[in-house]
Amino acid sequence: MDQHNYIRQRMRELGRLHVQLRINEGSGDKTLGDFINPQGFRKVENACKTICGFDADTNLYTVPSLALRIGIQSKNPLELQKTGHWRMMIQDV
Repeated sequence: MDQHNYIRQRMRELGRLHVQLRINEGSGDKTLGDFINPQGFRKVENACKTICGFDADTNLYTVPSLALRIGIQSKNPLELQKTGHWRMMIQDV
């Protein structure tokens, strides 16, 4: 997979997470950065479970690899926010 497709796929995964977070919150004006904090951890976890098709009865995911990828991808914005680079990236877009 070339780098362009890889980046596009990862951005799409974060986009799906962001859309689900907005749906769960009932608020369309929050950014992904608003959820990337310790207080928003459960919200991100619940959105990820919804996207990946988590079944509470069997404790299994329909798409377990997506849950892992979203977890890994969620780490990058968290590190950017900790260092203060997150706001600079948002302003550049």
